[in-house]
Amino acid sequence: MLKNLTPHVITIVMANGEKIEIPSHGTVRLSETTSAITEYEGVPIVRKTYGSADLPPENSGDLYIVSALVRQAFPERKDLVSPGDLIRDENGSVIGCRNLICN
Repeated sequence: MLKNLTPHVITIVMANGEKIEIPSHGTVRLSETTSAITEYEGVPIVRKTYGSADLPPENSGDLYIVSALVRQAFPERKDLVSPGDLIRDENGSVIGCRNLICN
């Protein structure tokens, strides 16, 4: 079963044009820490590091849709996927994807 752990409905557009909409079932985000590094022409330059996330335990048969950042932070998790081949409208807003990317 696909479980969407992003704050947005995920719309997957199949090759035949069929659309599958997967509603959000909560949001998983990485913890983050920001450290000031320097300034450049008055603009603060910072370093952001990412830490843990409140992921559900691996469950055979389930795939969790998460952001690419969360997926990449846990390369050992084979049950994490993120939207791939994004489809954008005329304004550049994402309106769907054609596939899901796995680790």
